[in-house]
Amino acid sequence: MSESIRHPESISLHYSGSERCEPGHSCSGTRLHYLLHFVISGRGIFNSGGKTYRLRAGNAFLIRPYERTYYRADDKEPWEYIWIAFNGRETPRLLRDIGLE
Repeated sequence: MSESIRHPESISLHYSGSERCEPGHSCSGTRLHYLLHFVISGRGIFNSGGKTYRLRAGNAFLIRPYERTYYRADDKEPWEYIWIAFNGRETPRLLRDIGLE
């Protein structure tokens, strides 16, 4: 049995959701947890650490705790995405294990 199953606080789900964005819809700020988005359709940009990424269906982006980010839906082909917010003491290791950290 894995450590995260024996100790649920190792990783905890905070919330999840989905959104079909309006053209130009944007979000910015910092979070106290990890927030992983999966782009279902459309396009948009994600800015983190001074880098801008142009994303489309099939891409994902990860927001880390205390990281200042900005993301915006395309004006002509706005994205639809789903997300999951999580945290816990094992989260950095688990993300490293799957190549996201």
